[in-house]
Amino acid sequence: MPPSRYILQSLRFRLLAVSIAIVVALFLATLWNTARALREVSIGDTRASVAQTAEALNLAIAPNTTRQDLPKIRDYFTEMVSGEDTRITYLALLDDRQNVIVQTPATPQPLPDPKRPIELQIESGTVHVAQPILIYESGIGSLRYGLSTRHANAARERVVVQNMLALGVTLVLVVGTIVYFGTRLNRRITRLVQASSALAGGDLSARAQLRGDDELALLARTFNQMALSIQERIADSDARRAEISALNQDLERRVTERTADLQEMVSALESFNRSVSHDLRGPLGGIAGLAQMAAQALDRNDDSIARRVLPMIARQAESSTHMLTSLLTLARVGDATLHPQPVALNTLVREVVDQIAMAQPARAMPEVVIEDLPTVLADPDLLRPVFVNLIGNAVKFTSNSAEPRIEIGARHPGNGSTTVFVKDNGPGFDPAAAAKLFEPFVRLHTPQQFEGHGVGLSIVRRAISRHGGRVWAEARPGLGACFYFALPDTELPLAA
Repeated sequence: MPPSRYILQSLRFRLLAVSIAIVVALFLATLWNTARALREVSIGDTRASVAQTAEALNLAIAPNTTRQDLPKIRDYFTEMVSGEDTRITYLALLDDRQNVIVQTPATPQPLPDPKRPIELQIESGTVHVAQPILIYESGIGSLRYGLSTRHANAARERVVVQNMLALGVTLVLVVGTIVYFGTRLNRRITRLVQASSALAGGDLSARAQLRGDDELALLARTFNQMALSIQERIADSDARRAEISALNQDLERRVTERTADLQEMVSALESFNRSVSHDLRGPLGGIAGLAQMAAQALDRNDDSIARRVLPMIARQAESSTHMLTSLLTLARVGDATLHPQPVALNTLVREVVDQIAMAQPARAMPEVVIEDLPTVLADPDLLRPVFVNLIGNAVKFTSNSAEPRIEIGARHPGNGSTTVFVKDNGPGFDPAAAAKLFEPFVRLHTPQQFEGHGVGLSIVRRAISRHGGRVWAEARPGLGACFYFALPDTELPLAA
């Protein structure tokens, strides 16, 4: 329904229109009654004036008409007409045959009909009167004269105008008062209607803001209590649905995580079997062969060969120990319970850099540029192996660079996460191989080029996944590599 049509059909508009109509009708009725009363008063006054004038003229003229003193009558007529305060406009004396004996100059010709209704004569401005008079001592003549009603009409019109003005001002005040209070009432009702419409439209926060102690304010307070009750019930229902949805999502996430963990464990076990059959078998076989060679040399009392072989056996054992340690770390990262807490990355990264430098005193450390890193919510015991492996790999792969350089920084992409990167200027790798780098025991370089077992990046991926984040890498052959991981800014998922 259009707003204008709704307003015209509303009860408050009809009440306002009826009130104004009643006031206007009362105004018109009062104005008409005042005019009618003034007219009746004017008619009464005119009749009384006619009677008084007739009596005065009769007393003044009758003695002279009996003596036929026409000059004196003429002078009297002239005096009566020319007086300043006189209301007589003309005088004429007629005989018994209605012939004019004496008249004033302003006497209209022919003489007006005095039998016209006095109301019409008053409106015309002059009342024409005819009264019998004794002339020539025996005849009955007629005295005709006119009484002006212009002053009375003017006075009556002034009274009517004054009454109209007074009534008009009163009408304006009354209508203004009705409009004012009607508008206030309309606004209060409109607020209640708007709040009801908003609530019906789904806005549960809609409230009717009405003050006072009248019926509308009481109705508004009742409405607000009802809306609050509805909002609380729906909010409670929404909270229950949200709780159930969160439980379902958490269950699905746990199932997904468990499935991914199982798949990763199966993949890791397969890779572990391959590694045991290949990577461990080679070092252990070498250790056994070298030990047998040393034993044979000692049987011949040749300790020179044993001295050369024993360091080789130690290196082989150390390599096997390092690989087994990496495998244990990978397993521990996947099974450990998260203990999230604020971790200052600046402090953690510097500790890791110092740890790597002290562990390899014979190797020259590259230039390490550490930007201003944020504090994140994470498990420090799981986050430390991430930096140990990423920075350790960067140190390892920049060992052959002319000017080795490592950059460590962080960004806030605005998607509710913090992205940390470790960038180096090492040999880089084919971008197509970036996805499989994080699988266990996958290496893109031979042991002769760079040492390692291909477990470190698997530890990184598993540790970041436990935090609800993700890892990825970007590189170009000969242009270095950059490894990224993103940590969510929200609360970490806890292990089941």
